[in-house]
Amino acid sequence: MVSDNDGNPTEVGIRISAAALEGLPDGPDATSQMSMLALPEGAPGTGFDHVMLDWNPHGHEPQVLFGKPHFDMHFYTGAVQGDIDPAAPDFAERAARMPAAKYIPQGYVPPPGPAAANTVPFMGLHWTDAADAALPGSFDFTEVLINGSWDGKFTFIEPMMTREWLRTKPSLREDVKQPASYQSDGYYPTVYSVDFDDQAGEYVIALGGLTMRQAS
Repeated sequence: MVSDNDGNPTEVGIRISAAALEGLPDGPDATSQMSMLALPEGAPGTGFDHVMLDWNPHGHEPQVLFGKPHFDMHFYTGAVQGDIDPAAPDFAERAARMPAAKYIPQGYVPPPGPAAANTVPFMGLHWTDAADAALPGSFDFTEVLINGSWDGKFTFIEPMMTREWLRTKPSLREDVKQPASYQSDGYYPTVYSVDFDDQAGEYVIALGGLTMRQAS
């Protein structure tokens, strides 16, 4: 968490030690590992509620796109996962409820097919940037920035990256694509970055340039 001199949040992110990338479960019987991370106590409001960090030793569906060992980092704006239960009688109805066009970040599209089939239980529907051209046969996954929705609202921003790519100690900085309007008041990121802090020996994955937006 980073704030300016007036106490306003400017960046929220995760630091991962270089050592943490080694010794992770990755054998044939290894399963995905998940950690729920709270924001620092006493930190100023950022618009984010918590972060869910996943290690996927064998990737996840669709395997043809995201089958490499990788990390998912869901920055959630609210505690909504418990509602996203496929056993709930209204699951399909709520999964199919898309955000209005003006709230969709520029260029982002949902996966093809029925929303209920594509909504990940206890996570949400994952939207990709069409500019990433995440198409079977031509997409070489290293890192992407996902947006997630549920029940008509965008609920998370998710950096997703392979362990192999992180090990190169990359330096990435790109603009976060914005919607025309915002569903609720809050601080929204305008920059996504990945760097390696040589002094600390840590990877830094951050959503920065936090800017206050008003719902409209």
